Amino acid sequence: MKDKSQLLNEVRETAAEFVGTIEKELMLKKESAHEQQKDNNRIIDTPDTEKVLNQFYADSYKFWEREKESGNTAGDTSSIEELALNDVRSINANPFSPNGEQLDMDKKEEWIIEKEKSLFEKKGKDYILMDYDGINSVVMKEVKINDIEKDIMNDGKFESIDNFNDQFKKQYTLIDPEKVKEPTVVIKWSESHALKSNAIVPFKEANEEMKSIIKEQNEELGYHKTRYNLLLPSDGKIDVLQLDRLDLGDGDYSSPYDQIIKEKNLTPKQQELLKDALAEQQKDVHWYEMTARPVSPGCQPKGFVDFDDSKGRHGVVAYDRKLSRDELEAFQMRKFQDKKELSKEQKNEMVLER
Repeated sequence: MKDKSQLLNEVRETAAEFVGTIEKELMLKKESAHEQQKDNNRIIDTPDTEKVLNQFYADSYKFWEREKESGNTAGDTSSIEELALNDVRSINANPFSPNGEQLDMDKKEEWIIEKEKSLFEKKGKDYILMDYDGINSVVMKEVKINDIEKDIMNDGKFESIDNFNDQFKKQYTLIDPEKVKEPTVVIKWSESHALKSNAIVPFKEANEEMKSIIKEQNEELGYHKTRYNLLLPSDGKIDVLQLDRLDLGDGDYSSPYDQIIKEKNLTPKQQELLKDALAEQQKDVHWYEMTARPVSPGCQPKGFVDFDDSKGRHGVVAYDRKLSRDELEAFQMRKFQDKKELSKEQKNEMVLER
């Protein structure tokens, strides 16, 4: 058995080894923390001036937008953009850092010049103004923001297209032609609460939304009066198609697309534009031909999403699901595909099926 002195020596040796190991680990952690702090300081010492200015401008814009809406800037005719830009001019250090590192003044000056240039070009570029001077009459004009401020806003300050269209929705719709890259709908007004007045919406979205409203309304009495126009970009210009009022759910049309195709004599290029816009939505739609009677209440299964009475024997009807064989037999319907779009082999298959 070990004596007391030997045990104490062993304990001391073990403790010394343990302390040495701990000290070594602590030194390594300290060195690592020191290097990390140097990296952090390096990042803080050189802030991304452009990123800081963009964020500060965006925050300031939101602040002045709220102030304008609250009426707290009465008497100040500066636009929100001008107020936000003035705020940016006033800062020389990073406002988002507790250390307040200095910004790169050369980069700040370049940023301000580019922003001023952008705001100037915004006022100088041409926009499209739709002037509704009658129940179903639209006059198209090319205008600049300065014209808008002088002739319509009585020398007021233009803030944004959305604000203008909301403020003057009974008389005008202002459009940025650079944003109309695909078929687009201008919903002038609607009795349906699901549709916003004077809204500018991509055609595929507007068609789907109104088609959904029509489908729901078919299950109820009445309909929602709606007026809209269609914008079609073509060869650097925008064609405007004025439509008769569409009554969502009255049974005449299953969608805006259905109305446009039947009421308007579209050019082949315009037809192609609309088909391309809806191509993705049409992938999962199943069409069936009415062989005994036209589409009417109780003559086809419930839940159809579209119909076209100009095709097939008594029209065709679409579903977002496949109908069962029992349903097809009960309602005297069959699968339909436009013969113009069929290959020779597909036509032969249809003949054999019949």
